[in-house]
Amino acid sequence: MKTLKTTVLAEGFFFLKAARWHAGSLWMSDKLGRKVYCLDLHGTATVVAEMPGQPTGLGFRPDGTLLIASAIDQRIMRPETDQLVCHVDLSSIAAGEISNMIVDRRGRVYVTSFSF
Repeated sequence: MKTLKTTVLAEGFFFLKAARWHAGSLWMSDKLGRKVYCLDLHGTATVVAEMPGQPTGLGFRPDGTLLIASAIDQRIMRPETDQLVCHVDLSSIAAGEISNMIVDRRGRVYVTSFSF
């Protein structure tokens, strides 16, 4: 029987969601910490974006562009240079906070909305 060993790569997060492996790194959103991180295999976490609207789902367009679901303001955001830009505003159709998200190979975005 093979024994597996686990190792903690990084600590100090609040509520991680939407872990995605992309371009050799682990990308994840910290909903309560209000940040999106990129974590390398050495455990170095780089803040990719800070979001007051609570980041949830993550996805990558075919060209590699990162898309971030912003739960509270119901928008899909994308980082550009030193700012976040609204990629699409879902506030007129989302019944509640938006959450999980995936992007398919054609760049179509699928996002869930959490409501009662």
